[in-house]
Amino acid sequence: MRPFDDFGGTFRDLVSRVDESALPRLIGAALQTSQVGDLQSVVVGLEKKGLAETVSSWAEKAPTPFSAKEVEAALGAANIGRVAMTLGIPAQSAAELLAESLPTAVGVATRSGSVVLQGSVGKKNAP
Repeated sequence: MRPFDDFGGTFRDLVSRVDESALPRLIGAALQTSQVGDLQSVVVGLEKKGLAETVSSWAEKAPTPFSAKEVEAALGAANIGRVAMTLGIPAQSAAELLAESLPTAVGVATRSGSVVLQGSVGKKNAP
């Protein structure tokens, strides 16, 4: 076995163990390495696909769940395939990993200010 043959399993394990504050960097790095985009561009894409309310909920204490099917529908099979190839896991596993980790990663990144939700831009600028 080569050193990185089980990178996908290692990555999934790392995601489950990492401190919540590091999750945006970890998921963001996987998305960028896969050439899907950074976390901010993925959020904008999700919002444009009609998921603004769901994405906004991720910054709150009761985030709306996000299924693997919704991830695939929103990001597209090609992007899920790129993430899967980068991580060395099946596409279904990549969609499940993103469904589990995107809400937390986006919530943390939004609260820290490193990701801006389009729905919140108007709210911040309102008197």
